[in-house]
Amino acid sequence: MRLLKENLLLQFSVVSLVAMVIIAAVFVVLLSNIIKAHALEDAVEEAIATSSGRLLKAIKPADLEIPMTGERYNRFHEFVQESIVSGRTARVKLWAKDGTVIYSDDPELVGKRFPDNENLLVALRGEVAAEVKVPEGAENEQERFLGTLIEVYTPIIFPGTTEPQGAFEIYQYYQPTARLIANLQRQVLLSTVVGFSLLYGALVAIVWRGWRTIVRQRKERQQAEAEKEKMELQLRESQKMEALGRLAGGVAHDFNNLLTVIRVGSDMLLEALNRDDSKRQDIEEIIKATERAASLTRQLLTFSRRQVLEPKVLNVNSVISDMDKMLLRLIGEDVQLETILEPKLKSIKADRGSIEQVIMNLVVNARDAMPNGGKITIRTENTILDEKGSAGIAEAKPGEFVCVSITDTGIGMDKETREHIFEPFFTTKAKGEGTGLGLSTVYGIVKQIGGWINVYSEPGQGATFRIYLPTLSDSAEGKSELSKETASSPELRGNGERLLLVEDDELIRTATQRLLSETGYTVLSAGSAEEALAIFQREDGDFQLVICDVVLPDKSGVELADQLLALQPELRVILSSGYTDEKLRMSAVEEKGYPFLQKPYSTEKLLRSIKENIGNKGRDAR
Repeated sequence: MRLLKENLLLQFSVVSLVAMVIIAAVFVVLLSNIIKAHALEDAVEEAIATSSGRLLKAIKPADLEIPMTGERYNRFHEFVQESIVSGRTARVKLWAKDGTVIYSDDPELVGKRFPDNENLLVALRGEVAAEVKVPEGAENEQERFLGTLIEVYTPIIFPGTTEPQGAFEIYQYYQPTARLIANLQRQVLLSTVVGFSLLYGALVAIVWRGWRTIVRQRKERQQAEAEKEKMELQLRESQKMEALGRLAGGVAHDFNNLLTVIRVGSDMLLEALNRDDSKRQDIEEIIKATERAASLTRQLLTFSRRQVLEPKVLNVNSVISDMDKMLLRLIGEDVQLETILEPKLKSIKADRGSIEQVIMNLVVNARDAMPNGGKITIRTENTILDEKGSAGIAEAKPGEFVCVSITDTGIGMDKETREHIFEPFFTTKAKGEGTGLGLSTVYGIVKQIGGWINVYSEPGQGATFRIYLPTLSDSAEGKSELSKETASSPELRGNGERLLLVEDDELIRTATQRLLSETGYTVLSAGSAEEALAIFQREDGDFQLVICDVVLPDKSGVELADQLLALQPELRVILSSGYTDEKLRMSAVEEKGYPFLQKPYSTEKLLRSIKENIGNKGRDAR
């Protein structure tokens, strides 16, 4: 690169030098012509001064009527030689208006006519004509130089007249003018050489600095264009993910509503059968199928990053086991998947969908690092870090953690790649094959949970990602296990409490109303906010609990809940929805403190939520 710069600068220096020499030569020639013209103007002005002064005073109009001869010629000739001819003026001619020579220092020309003399015709029009005459037949340059004359024709206009009556032809020696021109040309040439030399030196210095500036600006422009292209790519990827998220949210809503109907109906059928009824197994299979379908919906939302965050006590082993089939479909047949799970793994508190997304993104990343196939190992273990053990890790802290490691036998990463892999939109994949969001999403989720992630890799030696997630205390784990009860437990049944069910989906509304009625509750239902408000007012607000869908056809469920609470402050409210995107307005739900039930829900979960909130008051319910 440096050699290229030097060659370019050398070429520029040579070309600019040649150009400046040519420019200087042209400049000298042009200036010389200007000097010559100026010198000729001086000669002409001197001739004009002579003709309009002493010469004009020495003649009369009558002198132009006939050629001078005899004594008259001698007197005028003597006057010209003594008064006019000098170091610069060589001779004088006097012309009549018709082109006749009235006077000349050559007596043979006197009386002859030259009516076609162009310079004379110019003078007779009242103008001045000048011409440099080089002698013909000069034997050498000196004779040629000394014999060169400047012929100046000036009009003769007597006082009181406006028309030329004749013309003077004054011959000026060219030699004084030539010497003046030569002196000026030498000065101009010297000044030009010095000036252009200084200019050339300054120009080279300026060009050198300019070159460096251009190189820097070009580099900055290339960086800016690359950054712009990167930003445009990021925008396109974000828009694609946004569109995918919207699609996933809409599909999830419809799926969740259908799954809710299936799950509630299945639970009701199961409760109606005897313990030894052979049909129970079929219904249990239906319930398992709805759970798997709900898991698929959740994983779809995990991929589009639109799953509602619901931190719960969970075991990472169960998450990995439930994802086993999906992960096998993701990695393909040429990649082997091995799971090594700690049997007594401690529990963590996190959103299940977020943990699924972390595992899925890391497995997909590992798969892409093995284009020719290989092996992925997922391992879980309990880890305790003390002050010494966490000292060498930037984001680590002492405590008990669940460590999830995902190892691949792929191409590995160098140090520079490892330093940037968690940056948003950073990717080593070909254009259009990766968004660069997978690992940055993993990093954000793990950090939000309170953990951290480390990567160990070398080129050609695969990679290992280790995720550290804080564990729960034994008491918290125990509480989470002891909280399970069956839907048929007496503790979950109602005692005639009046419930208002607001649900725009008719299938869900019918199934849920039937379930709650059979479980001991008195239930009235509405398909819209307007209908619910009318029922509430008709019944004088005699309800203990309202179960309301968040997204209604005519009004938000949050707005309806606010209206009902304004009429009956002691009312309890549970909000529910199958939506998971911005239409749910979870921020408004959380801000007002309303309990939320995500569809699809089981009978046990619905009844437990009712029992937990039936004794709490309105917005204070959690």
